[in-house]
Amino acid sequence: MGDYMKKTKKIIQSLIKYLKVSCFNLVMPTDEIHKKLLKRVTERVDKVISADINGYPKPESINNMIPDVVGIIDGEKIIIEIETCDSIDTEHTKEQYTAFSTAGYKFRVYTPKDCSNKALAVAKKWEIKNIAFYYFKDI
Repeated sequence: MGDYMKKTKKIIQSLIKYLKVSCFNLVMPTDEIHKKLLKRVTERVDKVISADINGYPKPESINNMIPDVVGIIDGEKIIIEIETCDSIDTEHTKEQYTAFSTAGYKFRVYTPKDCSNKALAVAKKWEIKNIAFYYFKDI
């Protein structure tokens, strides 16, 4: 294969990889995005106490709201909520943020990268404190 063909093949492979990541949210339903984020988060915590996913005890209510994950990270109890681009700016999410951010534990929110800025803006608008945001680049 000539240099031109090798370069062309490499460009096409890079483009395909980019499109798979960029179009991920367009082709995957919201509930599938939520499940994928939830699975990834449970793989990242040091210890899962409870999670809304098969194989773990279901989380208990915290300030009348049920989180997606309760875990241990660096020896500290953490409440984790997963949000998709569709769920970030809802009344239910506002109630969750308020409940979890005032529970006395660290509170993290994970979102797809495409809506991470929106998540930050919404929490600021709602004046939510004690909250940290994370995202996965490929979701």
